[in-house]
Amino acid sequence: MRHEIETNQTVRDTITSLQLFYLRKSDDGVEGLVPKLIRGGRQSETLFALEKKEQFAKLLERWSLYASAQEIFAYLLAKAEYRFSVEIKPKINKITSEDVDKMIASNIIEPLIDECGVGVFNLNHSIAMGMLYWLAEMCFVRWH
Repeated sequence: MRHEIETNQTVRDTITSLQLFYLRKSDDGVEGLVPKLIRGGRQSETLFALEKKEQFAKLLERWSLYASAQEIFAYLLAKAEYRFSVEIKPKINKITSEDVDKMIASNIIEPLIDECGVGVFNLNHSIAMGMLYWLAEMCFVRWH
Protein backbone atom coordinates (compact mmCIF):
# COMPACT_ATOMS: atom_id res chain seq x y z
CA MET A 1 0.00 0.00 0.00
CA ARG A 2 2.85 2.38 0.75
CA HIS A 3 4.18 1.80 -2.76
CA GLU A 4 0.76 2.62 -4.24
CA ILE A 5 0.64 5.84 -2.23
CA GLU A 6 4.21 6.88 -3.08
CA THR A 7 3.67 6.23 -6.79
CA ASN A 8 0.11 7.57 -6.74
CA GLN A 9 -1.36 4.33 -8.10
CA THR A 10 -5.05 4.87 -7.55
CA VAL A 11 -8.03 2.88 -8.76
CA ARG A 12 -11.40 4.01 -9.98
CA ASP A 13 -13.42 0.93 -9.15
CA THR A 14 -14.19 -0.78 -5.90
CA ILE A 15 -13.12 -4.41 -5.60
CA THR A 16 -15.90 -6.98 -5.43
CA SER A 17 -15.14 -8.11 -1.88
CA LEU A 18 -15.58 -4.53 -0.64
CA GLN A 19 -18.57 -3.77 -2.88
CA LEU A 20 -20.52 -6.46 -1.05
CA PHE A 21 -20.45 -4.35 2.11
CA TYR A 22 -22.06 -1.41 0.32
CA LEU A 23 -25.21 -3.44 -0.40
CA ARG A 24 -27.74 -3.17 2.41
CA LYS A 25 -29.13 -6.51 3.44
CA SER A 26 -31.94 -5.96 5.89
CA ASP A 27 -33.64 -9.25 6.61
CA ASP A 28 -35.87 -7.88 9.34
CA GLY A 29 -37.04 -4.54 7.93
CA VAL A 30 -34.93 -2.48 10.34
CA GLU A 31 -32.62 -0.42 8.15
CA GLY A 32 -29.98 2.05 9.22
CA LEU A 33 -27.91 2.59 12.31
CA VAL A 34 -30.31 4.68 14.39
CA PRO A 35 -33.32 2.34 13.99
CA LYS A 36 -31.07 -0.61 14.88
CA LEU A 37 -29.81 1.15 18.01
CA ILE A 38 -33.35 2.03 19.05
CA ARG A 39 -34.65 -1.49 18.41
CA GLY A 40 -31.75 -2.90 20.43
CA GLY A 41 -32.36 -0.56 23.37
CA ARG A 42 -29.18 1.40 22.66
CA GLN A 43 -30.64 4.79 21.74
CA SER A 44 -28.47 6.47 24.40
CA GLU A 45 -25.38 5.81 22.26
CA THR A 46 -26.86 7.32 19.07
CA LEU A 47 -24.72 10.48 18.95
CA PHE A 48 -21.55 8.56 19.79
CA ALA A 49 -22.37 5.88 17.21
CA LEU A 50 -23.10 8.39 14.45
CA GLU A 51 -19.83 10.24 15.11
CA LYS A 52 -17.77 7.03 15.09
CA LYS A 53 -19.53 5.68 11.99
CA GLU A 54 -18.83 8.93 10.16
CA GLN A 55 -15.18 8.84 11.24
CA PHE A 56 -14.82 5.36 9.77
CA ALA A 57 -16.78 6.26 6.62
CA LYS A 58 -14.40 9.17 5.93
CA LEU A 59 -11.37 6.93 6.44
CA LEU A 60 -12.86 4.31 4.13
CA GLU A 61 -13.59 6.89 1.46
CA ARG A 62 -10.14 8.46 1.66
CA TRP A 63 -8.22 5.17 1.46
CA SER A 64 -10.48 3.43 -1.05
CA LEU A 65 -8.51 5.07 -3.84
CA TYR A 66 -5.88 2.37 -3.33
CA ALA A 67 -6.48 -1.27 -4.28
CA SER A 68 -4.50 -2.69 -1.39
CA ALA A 69 -6.38 -0.49 1.09
CA GLN A 70 -9.64 -1.80 -0.33
CA GLU A 71 -8.39 -5.35 0.23
CA ILE A 72 -7.50 -4.52 3.83
CA PHE A 73 -10.87 -2.90 4.51
CA ALA A 74 -12.75 -5.81 2.91
CA TYR A 75 -10.79 -8.20 5.12
CA LEU A 76 -11.40 -6.17 8.31
CA LEU A 77 -15.11 -5.69 7.59
CA ALA A 78 -15.55 -9.39 6.83
CA LYS A 79 -13.74 -10.38 9.99
CA ALA A 80 -15.78 -7.99 12.16
CA GLU A 81 -19.05 -9.09 10.59
CA TYR A 82 -18.19 -12.78 10.94
CA ARG A 83 -17.12 -12.49 14.55
CA PHE A 84 -20.22 -10.50 15.43
CA SER A 85 -22.50 -13.00 13.70
CA VAL A 86 -20.89 -16.09 15.19
CA GLU A 87 -19.76 -15.01 18.65
CA ILE A 88 -22.03 -12.16 19.72
CA LYS A 89 -25.35 -12.19 17.85
CA PRO A 90 -26.45 -15.59 19.25
CA LYS A 91 -26.02 -14.26 22.81
CA ILE A 92 -27.54 -10.78 22.46
CA ASN A 93 -30.91 -11.68 23.95
CA LYS A 94 -29.34 -13.75 26.74
CA ILE A 95 -26.81 -11.30 28.22
CA THR A 96 -26.76 -7.67 29.33
CA SER A 97 -25.77 -4.77 27.07
CA GLU A 98 -22.64 -4.36 29.15
CA ASP A 99 -21.67 -7.96 28.51
CA VAL A 100 -22.37 -7.50 24.79
CA ASP A 101 -20.06 -4.48 24.82
CA LYS A 102 -17.36 -6.49 26.59
CA MET A 103 -17.68 -9.24 24.00
CA ILE A 104 -17.47 -6.70 21.17
CA ALA A 105 -14.32 -5.27 22.71
CA SER A 106 -12.62 -8.62 23.29
CA ASN A 107 -13.80 -10.48 20.17
CA ILE A 108 -13.80 -7.71 17.56
CA ILE A 109 -12.21 -4.39 18.52
CA GLU A 110 -9.05 -5.61 20.27
CA PRO A 111 -8.23 -8.32 17.68
CA LEU A 112 -8.67 -5.86 14.79
CA ILE A 113 -6.40 -3.33 16.46
CA ASP A 114 -3.83 -6.00 17.31
CA GLU A 115 -3.80 -7.13 13.71
CA CYS A 116 -3.95 -3.80 11.89
CA GLY A 117 -3.47 -1.06 14.48
CA VAL A 118 -0.21 0.36 13.22
CA GLY A 119 0.46 1.11 9.60
CA VAL A 120 -0.38 3.60 6.92
CA PHE A 121 -3.80 4.19 8.40
CA ASN A 122 -3.80 3.69 12.13
CA LEU A 123 -6.76 1.63 13.25
CA ASN A 124 -7.60 2.72 16.77
CA HIS A 125 -10.49 1.87 19.09
CA SER A 126 -12.58 4.76 17.86
CA ILE A 127 -12.22 3.82 14.20
CA ALA A 128 -12.78 0.13 14.93
CA MET A 129 -16.04 0.98 16.74
CA GLY A 130 -16.96 3.19 13.81
CA MET A 131 -16.44 0.21 11.54
CA LEU A 132 -18.90 -1.81 13.60
CA TYR A 133 -21.45 1.02 13.52
CA TRP A 134 -20.92 1.38 9.75
CA LEU A 135 -21.64 -2.34 9.41
CA ALA A 136 -24.85 -1.78 11.38
CA GLU A 137 -25.80 1.08 9.05
CA MET A 138 -25.35 -1.30 6.14
CA CYS A 139 -27.43 -4.01 7.90
CA PHE A 140 -24.62 -6.48 8.64
CA VAL A 141 -24.75 -5.99 12.42
CA ARG A 142 -27.74 -5.61 14.73
CA TRP A 143 -28.33 -5.50 18.45
CA HIS A 144 -31.87 -6.95 18.42
